[in-house]
Amino acid sequence: MPNQYDSILRENFSKILLPFIQRRFNFEILTEEDLPENLQKTVNRQMDFVKRITTKQQEEFILHVEFQTQNDPKIIFRMNLYHALLLEKYQLPIRSVVLYIGAKQAQMRSELHPEEIMTGFKLVDLPSIDHQEFLNSDIPEEIILAILADHQGDDPVKVMQSIQHRLIAVENDPTEQQKFLQQLRVLSRIRKLEYVFSENAKDMPLTFDIKEDHFYQKGVAEGKTEGRAEGRVEGKAEGKIEGKIEMIINLLSEGMPIKKIATIADLPIDQIQEIKKQHKL
Repeated sequence: MPNQYDSILRENFSKILLPFIQRRFNFEILTEEDLPENLQKTVNRQMDFVKRITTKQQEEFILHVEFQTQNDPKIIFRMNLYHALLLEKYQLPIRSVVLYIGAKQAQMRSELHPEEIMTGFKLVDLPSIDHQEFLNSDIPEEIILAILADHQGDDPVKVMQSIQHRLIAVENDPTEQQKFLQQLRVLSRIRKLEYVFSENAKDMPLTFDIKEDHFYQKGVAEGKTEGRAEGRVEGKAEGKIEGKIEMIINLLSEGMPIKKIATIADLPIDQIQEIKKQHKL
């Protein structure tokens, strides 16, 4: 799900993820090697035979058959990959068969070793981790994660102030300060705390233009499109208002006062109130 949050998390976690994982699961890395993250070329293959089967006994499953003309020591891994893809798509039991028709005796492994079988995954629940763990860090990318952690019932205003001041304390470069504070602003949306951020940012070295906001830009673009499609003055006006609705809904959900939203959106207060009523915010 590539979005504004993903880009920030990818950028920041590339620096802090390994130390973070080591702490959570108590192991020490000796060496590391980057591997390609895009597996599209690996999985983009055509299966030989796939059917959804229902038996007289009311069993329902996916039957997958591959035809093999020679021994392939990696066939077990390819079948495992197909199994995962079919399971994700159909969410039914998978019965896998390799039909070997080669001249030599079949010598392919047909079962995974125990250590090759995925039986689950480790779940790291960031909202359950005390935000102080991240605030105590000297790494800006890690400090930012405090906004997504457990605030232990603390006042959101004080939590936000602590994060903002900590970021400025550990990062001396004004340009980098701007970057990290902007990232914090974006991530605060996940916890619906962007309004808290905006209020605290008045005393922060942060330059922010609402017209550069993701939701604002998307809304205006949609508004222009709708206005052009109408081809009429009233259509353009309606499109302009409609284009701002996503931004308005977002700001309302974050608790920003209606009067301030009306100023930002350049719309009458009664229209903001109507949008709030329509969307039950």
